[in-house]
Amino acid sequence: MPQRVQTKLFFDDESEVEVTVEQRGDVFETRTTRTTSSAVSSTPSTPSRTPSRSTASRIPSHRSANPTPSSAPALPAGPIIPVSPGPSSRLQHIQPPVPASPGPSSRAQNTQPSPSSLRRPCIPHPDDIHQPLCHTGGRFYVVYAGLRVGIFGDWWSEAYVSTNGIRHLKHRSFDSFAEALAAYRGPYNSEPGYPPLKYLGEDNDFETESELSMSKLSECFAAITPSN
Repeated sequence: MPQRVQTKLFFDDESEVEVTVEQRGDVFETRTTRTTSSAVSSTPSTPSRTPSRSTASRIPSHRSANPTPSSAPALPAGPIIPVSPGPSSRLQHIQPPVPASPGPSSRAQNTQPSPSSLRRPCIPHPDDIHQPLCHTGGRFYVVYAGLRVGIFGDWWSEAYVSTNGIRHLKHRSFDSFAEALAAYRGPYNSEPGYPPLKYLGEDNDFETESELSMSKLSECFAAITPSN
């Protein structure tokens, strides 16, 4: 909003000079107007103001990088009243707000992967298991520990081959694929109440069918052989 300061200078020849300083933003504009007044001896009349000279000059503010000299003519002789700039001419340094540092992302906070996100060899992820064809009485077999781990739709050609002769075999059968998948997803995510998933093909923790048969034959011979 522009601000204005106005003052008058009176001289002995009954003339006066009106000085007006107006600030518009960063520019100060000065106007000087010289007026003369005439008086009637009988009755004092209203003084007439005849503008004799009016000058205007623009004074660049202190913010200008390259100030230019004013081309306004000099003020008439007489006392000079200094005009101080208004309070709005002071520089106001506004500190820009410091941008807040972004907080740690959720990915950086969760450095430990969940058990379900770890891909284990020879143990398929639950999302990678598709519903197999069901051949044995409409049941699905979940093999938790064996030569193959997963969900199978036939006992003799799939589940039995994966568990035949295994000492620590673990398997269950279910009526629907949804139940079998839930029973498989539980131990895969390390949930309690399920046997652990274990691939026994490389651990040598199993007995072959011939070794198991020989062991049973030895037990039978020991049972029928009379003791001395």
